[in-house]
Amino acid sequence: MATTQTQSPRQRVPAAERRDALIDAAVHEFALRGLYGTPVDKIARRVGVAQPYVFSLFGSKKELFLAAVERGFELTAETFTKAQPVLRGMGLDGLQKTPEARDELRAKGLADPAA
Repeated sequence: MATTQTQSPRQRVPAAERRDALIDAAVHEFALRGLYGTPVDKIARRVGVAQPYVFSLFGSKKELFLAAVERGFELTAETFTKAQPVLRGMGLDGLQKTPEARDELRAKGLADPAA
């Protein structure tokens, strides 16, 4: 007797979520291979979409690359914002690279342990 498998319907992922996922994948792929060494299809496959869909959201590979760079700026700004209260509490007006400052930032999870 044959059994019938039922597949649950695929849920649509909102374009904004796909866009974020594509930017995350682009950051990773561009970091590994650079702008010219990264095919857009590789980024699309990483997210599970077709290459034409990527271009429907970004228009060009350059736009996708710039969105990835912008994501990097956002993460950097977020890191500095999180570190600001810690630095002020240490009496530092800026990001001074003193051993004590690095140790305290590491202890609070705000600095790379290898830095």
